[in-house]
Formats: sequence, C-alpha cells, structure tokens
Amino acid sequence: MDIHPLHRWDVTPAEAVALQRALAVRTVTDTPLKSWRVVAGCDVSHDRFSTTLYAGVVVLRADDFS
Repeated sequence: MDIHPLHRWDVTPAEAVALQRALAVRTVTDTPLKSWRVVAGCDVSHDRFSTTLYAGVVVLRADDFS
C-alpha cells in the first residue's frame, strides 16, 4: 500500500489550525458505509498549562460491537 503524505508535521500551532480546517472540508459525511468490519476513533487533548497529554483510542468490531 502506498500512503502519500498529506502535509508536513513540523508546523506551528497557527499552521496546524489552518491545516485542520483545510482537511476538514475533505471529510465525506453524506455517503453511508455499505459495510464495515472494524471502525476506530482517537483523540488527543492537552492542558496548555501542563506538559501532560491525554489520549484515547476506541476500536469497535461490527460483528459483536466489542
């Protein structure tokens, strides 16, 4: 599988916000999935007054929702 980079990773916070806005419009939300076996979601958050990051990932199987 060839995965082509969508962007640089060494960006400033302002560039990251602009990049998120540019990528958000590419998200397809009006076409239902015909079938799926596994879906995943993730998020990372931070406290701007701390060096701690909080991250979570959820993976769900369609056959038994586990």
